[in-house]
Amino acid sequence: MNKTNFKFNYYIISAITLFAVIITSLFILLNNPNKPSSSVKESGIIYTSFYPLQYITKQIVKDSFEVVNLTPIGSEPHDFEPSAKDLANLNNAAAFVYIGEEIDPWAAKKAEEIRNLQVTTISAAQELELDKVEEGKDPHFWLDPILVKEFSEKIYNQLSLKYPEKSNQFKLNLDNFNKTLISLDNQSKDSFKSCKYKSIIVSHDAYSYFGKRYGIEITSISGLSSEEEPSASKIAEIIDLVKKNGINYIFLESLGNPKITEVITSSTGAKTLELNPIEFLTSEQSDQNIDYVSIYQANLGNLKKGLVCE
Repeated sequence: MNKTNFKFNYYIISAITLFAVIITSLFILLNNPNKPSSSVKESGIIYTSFYPLQYITKQIVKDSFEVVNLTPIGSEPHDFEPSAKDLANLNNAAAFVYIGEEIDPWAAKKAEEIRNLQVTTISAAQELELDKVEEGKDPHFWLDPILVKEFSEKIYNQLSLKYPEKSNQFKLNLDNFNKTLISLDNQSKDSFKSCKYKSIIVSHDAYSYFGKRYGIEITSISGLSSEEEPSASKIAEIIDLVKKNGINYIFLESLGNPKITEVITSSTGAKTLELNPIEFLTSEQSDQNIDYVSIYQANLGNLKKGLVCE
């Protein structure tokens, strides 16, 4: 073999060997079970099932993550069903915050699925001791600022475990939010120190946690969902209660069905005041930067009027 042929064969063998190494390396990389999957790639978006959870989560993460509410503005969470696109987006979420009860029943099933994709899921039904009711558990914990404080700390703990590099910032945000919640709690206690009445009638059963916290007896016209229609016997019971106790106001939601309330007010002479369960924001509220805190404080003002508080 002459010198030229030897060099040519050497280069051919070297090229084949290099090609084999590259192919082998690619095969190992593509079939490595420990490599990050595109389905679990951090997207920087935390999703929540409806508005109050979005608000709470945003107070903790601030600008560290975008926080997206899956229930559209102006939509009632009890009636919401996520689209296929919504569910697909959750596969790539930085985290998913939900309740997992009657108010967002689809969320628990999806959360179980995405946990297998290493997505952090945070459920209020699992993290808090929610009251048991006929429908399951009462989800309306966010109307009690002390329970919000408790859940906020659970969110902080879970997100700090997943994103330890952001933990210090999360803690600063949490401490600031806790001050807001403690202020709301103090405002509530001060509002009801001296009131002529200690019981209210509300359009739907969303205020049990609030009532227990501040010593207000709550009677609801309908059940946990604002869409639930009360029976004729229930309406008659409410009318009798209003007349016997001299109740001057019935609390209803601005977007609720007014027909049932009108039956009661026309039979008793009682007036109406708004009490917002803070389950969602309307487009107008969003445009005006109205949020959880401002709605909560507006509720306090109407409750003081209805209960005749000094």
